[in-house]
Amino acid sequence: MTSLLNPEKEVKGNAIQLQVLVMNEACGPDVSNVITAASTAIRDVNGRLGPAYSLQLIVKNLSELVSRKEKVNSLLRGLNQMSKGVAVLAPGCTEETDLIATIGPLFNASVITYGFSILGSNAWYPHYFSMLPSENRLGQGFAGLIRHFGWKRIVIISQEDGQFPLIATSIIKALGNVEISTVYITTNTDLSKLNFILQDFRIFVINANASTTRTLLCRAQQGNFLYPSYVWIVHAWNTSEITATGADCSSYEMAEIFEGAIGISHYPSVTQTAFNNLPSITEDTVPLYDAIQVIESALNWTSKQLQNNTNSTKQITFFDTFNAGIERTNIRGMTGNISFDDGSLKVDKINVVQYRKGLIVQDVGYIALNNELTYIAPKNITLWPNGTPQDGTPVVIEKYPLLPLMVILYIFATAGIAFTVACLVFSFVFRHKKLIQLTSPTLNYIIGLGAITFYISVYFFFYPEIPKSTLIVFCSVRSWLSTLAFTLTFVTVNLKMWRIYYIFHNPELSQQRRKSMNDWILVAIIAVCVVVDLVVETVVASISSARYTVVTQEAMEYPKTIDEHGITVQFIATTCTSSSEPYWLSILFGYKVLVQVTGVILAFKIRTVQIKDLNDTKETSAIIYITSLLLAIVIIVTLTLGDYQDIDGSAYGFGICTSTTLVIAFTFVPKMIGLYRDPNGDKIFDGVRNGENKNEVSIEAAPVIAALEKRVNELQLQLEGLERSATV
Repeated sequence: MTSLLNPEKEVKGNAIQLQVLVMNEACGPDVSNVITAASTAIRDVNGRLGPAYSLQLIVKNLSELVSRKEKVNSLLRGLNQMSKGVAVLAPGCTEETDLIATIGPLFNASVITYGFSILGSNAWYPHYFSMLPSENRLGQGFAGLIRHFGWKRIVIISQEDGQFPLIATSIIKALGNVEISTVYITTNTDLSKLNFILQDFRIFVINANASTTRTLLCRAQQGNFLYPSYVWIVHAWNTSEITATGADCSSYEMAEIFEGAIGISHYPSVTQTAFNNLPSITEDTVPLYDAIQVIESALNWTSKQLQNNTNSTKQITFFDTFNAGIERTNIRGMTGNISFDDGSLKVDKINVVQYRKGLIVQDVGYIALNNELTYIAPKNITLWPNGTPQDGTPVVIEKYPLLPLMVILYIFATAGIAFTVACLVFSFVFRHKKLIQLTSPTLNYIIGLGAITFYISVYFFFYPEIPKSTLIVFCSVRSWLSTLAFTLTFVTVNLKMWRIYYIFHNPELSQQRRKSMNDWILVAIIAVCVVVDLVVETVVASISSARYTVVTQEAMEYPKTIDEHGITVQFIATTCTSSSEPYWLSILFGYKVLVQVTGVILAFKIRTVQIKDLNDTKETSAIIYITSLLLAIVIIVTLTLGDYQDIDGSAYGFGICTSTTLVIAFTFVPKMIGLYRDPNGDKIFDGVRNGENKNEVSIEAAPVIAALEKRVNELQLQLEGLERSATV
């Protein structure tokens, strides 16, 4: 509805009769309802209006006219009929409103619109007022609803003319980080060919007039884009407008597509009491009734201002005063308090309705226009009985290591720690026994410590749900533990084999040099290797590109699926990595491979040293061969199946637990058996004394043999001297 006020009416003598031209258009309420509401409002206003003015009603129906030319001509004829006209009232949803708002100031007129106008902004028409909220407020209403339900992906289908682009901009601005795909349509757009259904989107906002909205919804119904898989949010036009049936779709089809749809209402709420007091007013003509009350308020204020100005030297015009009176409006209407903010109705909330079961419109609360744009719903209202519809964002489910696997590995690692501790206790308790002393107990303690470190590292590869900050700590700790454990275990094993190899393949070594190769020398070498490990890990941790960061990647064990609503369900796994990880992993694996290869070579070299119970040659060789195979398997799995969380973790966990258990078993169990059979170590060298194993050499026999060989050489020299003397 628009109101055109004729200025400069002299206020003298009897009350001046001001005529009101009521216009109706196809997009507006039924013409009979418009006439009834306007007549009722003018009757009530005339009963309260001050003595200076009274209002008279003139009706002009534009709904039957088709062309713009016919409508403009009819509008101008209606204006000419108003010899003392004050207002033109019309729905305001066609270009005629733009015409009135444009030419109004030329005739010293103010404009009030009660319908949803196609005008771009009140700021473009300084004498234009709307009985509806501003574009910004309407956009915030849409945004508040979307925010409340947590939707992160939406499509906005918007007309590209009038207020609609401003509303779309307001929605986008209020939503911030929501992924929005905007489709603009014009009067030339062929809606039958519009491809507005974008992949994976489920929430659609139609920001368009009633007829366009109806056409789009019919297309959606034909494509089976229905609730609960899809949600449509529209402007809450009059139900008769937006649900009118025609060539597009039947009443049944309209009811089907509207089921569950949400409407953002332009109109403030009207209490039942207000309707009871004015039974002739329909819901869609309430703003018309209130608009005429605004005219009444502005006229009363204008009358007072003109009377107070009679003795002033400064002349004020009717037009300027009346326009100021509208701006100052602050009255109680059917919809509550009525005042204007930048030419639009000032509101503190936007009402929300939902279409249900056969196009029944139900009030479902409102959006409070505060900073949070809070959605307030009545306690007895449930918008989505089956749960909030999804917005098309793939459902992301974070997967953690399988609980049965994690439990098995934890039990395995815990049992391994207990077994290792038992072996260390055994070695310590019987450390004075000859058999234990001959197998380097100090080095065995170090191997046991490395084994326990290996077992502990398993806990940091398989873990339940933990914060991301804790995950980074886990990744760092397991890297340190793995490196130290490998050095403590396998470097020590290799050093034991190297000592055996060095002694037994260099029989000419002096007794002093053999004694110099005691355990503490080897411990010092191990300590140096540990320090090198710590330095390397510290340097790596200090390089920003080498530091661990948390990354989320697809859980390869669980392929993507589609749920019953057509939403992609994606499984992810959270892990940690660094940009330089491939480089230092290559160095780390290369170092481990080198140690293992060295161990394999040493094991091969000392394979003939088989003095039972004297050394760990057989067992150590088995350790190196088996763990080398396991290490190769772990490396292959890590490089080829590293993206498979359960497989990668299982390969590492079971590989570490198995190899570590074998190391401890081969290191300590034979000693337990040997100690049980020969508590005092009396039978350690029985094989050597009895001439068995002729190709074998013991650590204790080597010095004796060397001394005997030396004595034989001396005796041979003496014999040769005696022979020469006898000859002479």
